[in-house]
Amino acid sequence: MKYIVLLSILVCFLIASVLSFGIGLYLKDLFFLAIGGLLILASILIFFEYKKIKNDPFLE
Repeated sequence: MKYIVLLSILVCFLIASVLSFGIGLYLKDLFFLAIGGLLILASILIFFEYKKIKNDPFLE
């Protein structure tokens, strides 16, 4: 259950970061580029959390 929730959040954040970067590059707006960078950082942290939970033998 935790895997599905983390993966769905990860996919949502990745889609949002790509959209934010796209809008930032299209409009040449630094605000959207910064938001995209923060979303990518959050996606990386969620991915590492997913790997940690998946490799934990005592969780389930």
